[in-house]
Amino acid sequence: MVNVLLNTDDLWITGGPERIDLNLDLGATGLRGSKIFTSNGDPNILGNLSGSFLVNDFAINGSTADPNTYLTMYEYVIVNGANTWQKRFRLFPNIFSKNYTVNFTTGSTTINVSMATDLFLSSGTLTASNFNVQHSIVDSDPTASSIEIGSLSISGGNYVLPVTIHATKYTPLETWAALDGSHTVHLSVSLV
Repeated sequence: MVNVLLNTDDLWITGGPERIDLNLDLGATGLRGSKIFTSNGDPNILGNLSGSFLVNDFAINGSTADPNTYLTMYEYVIVNGANTWQKRFRLFPNIFSKNYTVNFTTGSTTINVSMATDLFLSSGTLTASNFNVQHSIVDSDPTASSIEIGSLSISGGNYVLPVTIHATKYTPLETWAALDGSHTVHLSVSLV
């Protein structure tokens, strides 16, 4: 900012110095901070990630070859005296979505939803109550439905979540009737 001093008929303009010298003492060089690397798969597998790593560095699996670990964030930590990469979280929501073609009989069908256990990273034991299941039924007539969630199990390295759907449809005769026959059901399962 320029200071202006008015004195009768004369105008005086004053300002800051022509030059400013700034001396900074940066101190000694320390260890670098955390870095984020891109891995071509699980960083614990030899050849998927190379470089020099420090504890608390991160690696993101950028390989689409394994959809269960794609975009998983790993942290370089010490476990039992050895350096290793541990899974921390996924960079996209833990959502499983699939369209099923199923047969309804007298208004009901059961879908055993099979999801890879690596899809849902959790620090505890999961039960059916940990999942939010949303569905929609494709039909040319209006439908009303409800779902029942069975007990979660593990089979062949996959979570299996039984989802029973009860549905009726509004018929052209202006009555509600049990849904029968083949229909497409859109299912989305997320961890809550």
